[in-house]
Amino acid sequence: MKTIPSMKLGEEGAMAIIQAALQKAHSMKVTVSIAVVDDGAHLVAFARTDGARLHTVPVALSKARSAALTRSPTGKKTSSG
Repeated sequence: MKTIPSMKLGEEGAMAIIQAALQKAHSMKVTVSIAVVDDGAHLVAFARTDGARLHTVPVALSKARSAALTRSPTGKKTSSG
C-alpha cells in the first residue's frame, strides 16, 4: 500500500483542546492566546482570553506550528518527561 491511514483532529477535538487550555489559563489567572493546528501546521482553532496582549497571537501560532512540524511539544521540559 502506498498510503498510510492516520487519524485527523476534528472540530470537536480542537474545541476540547481550546476549552481545556482556557480552563487552565483561568485557574492560573493568566491571559493567553491558544492556537490549535493540524499535523500540517494549519490552524484548526484559536482563542484569545480577555486582556491577552496582541503580540501573543503570532507567538501562539508560531509555537503551535513549530510543535506540529517538529512533532515535539513546546514549553518547559520537566524532569519527569
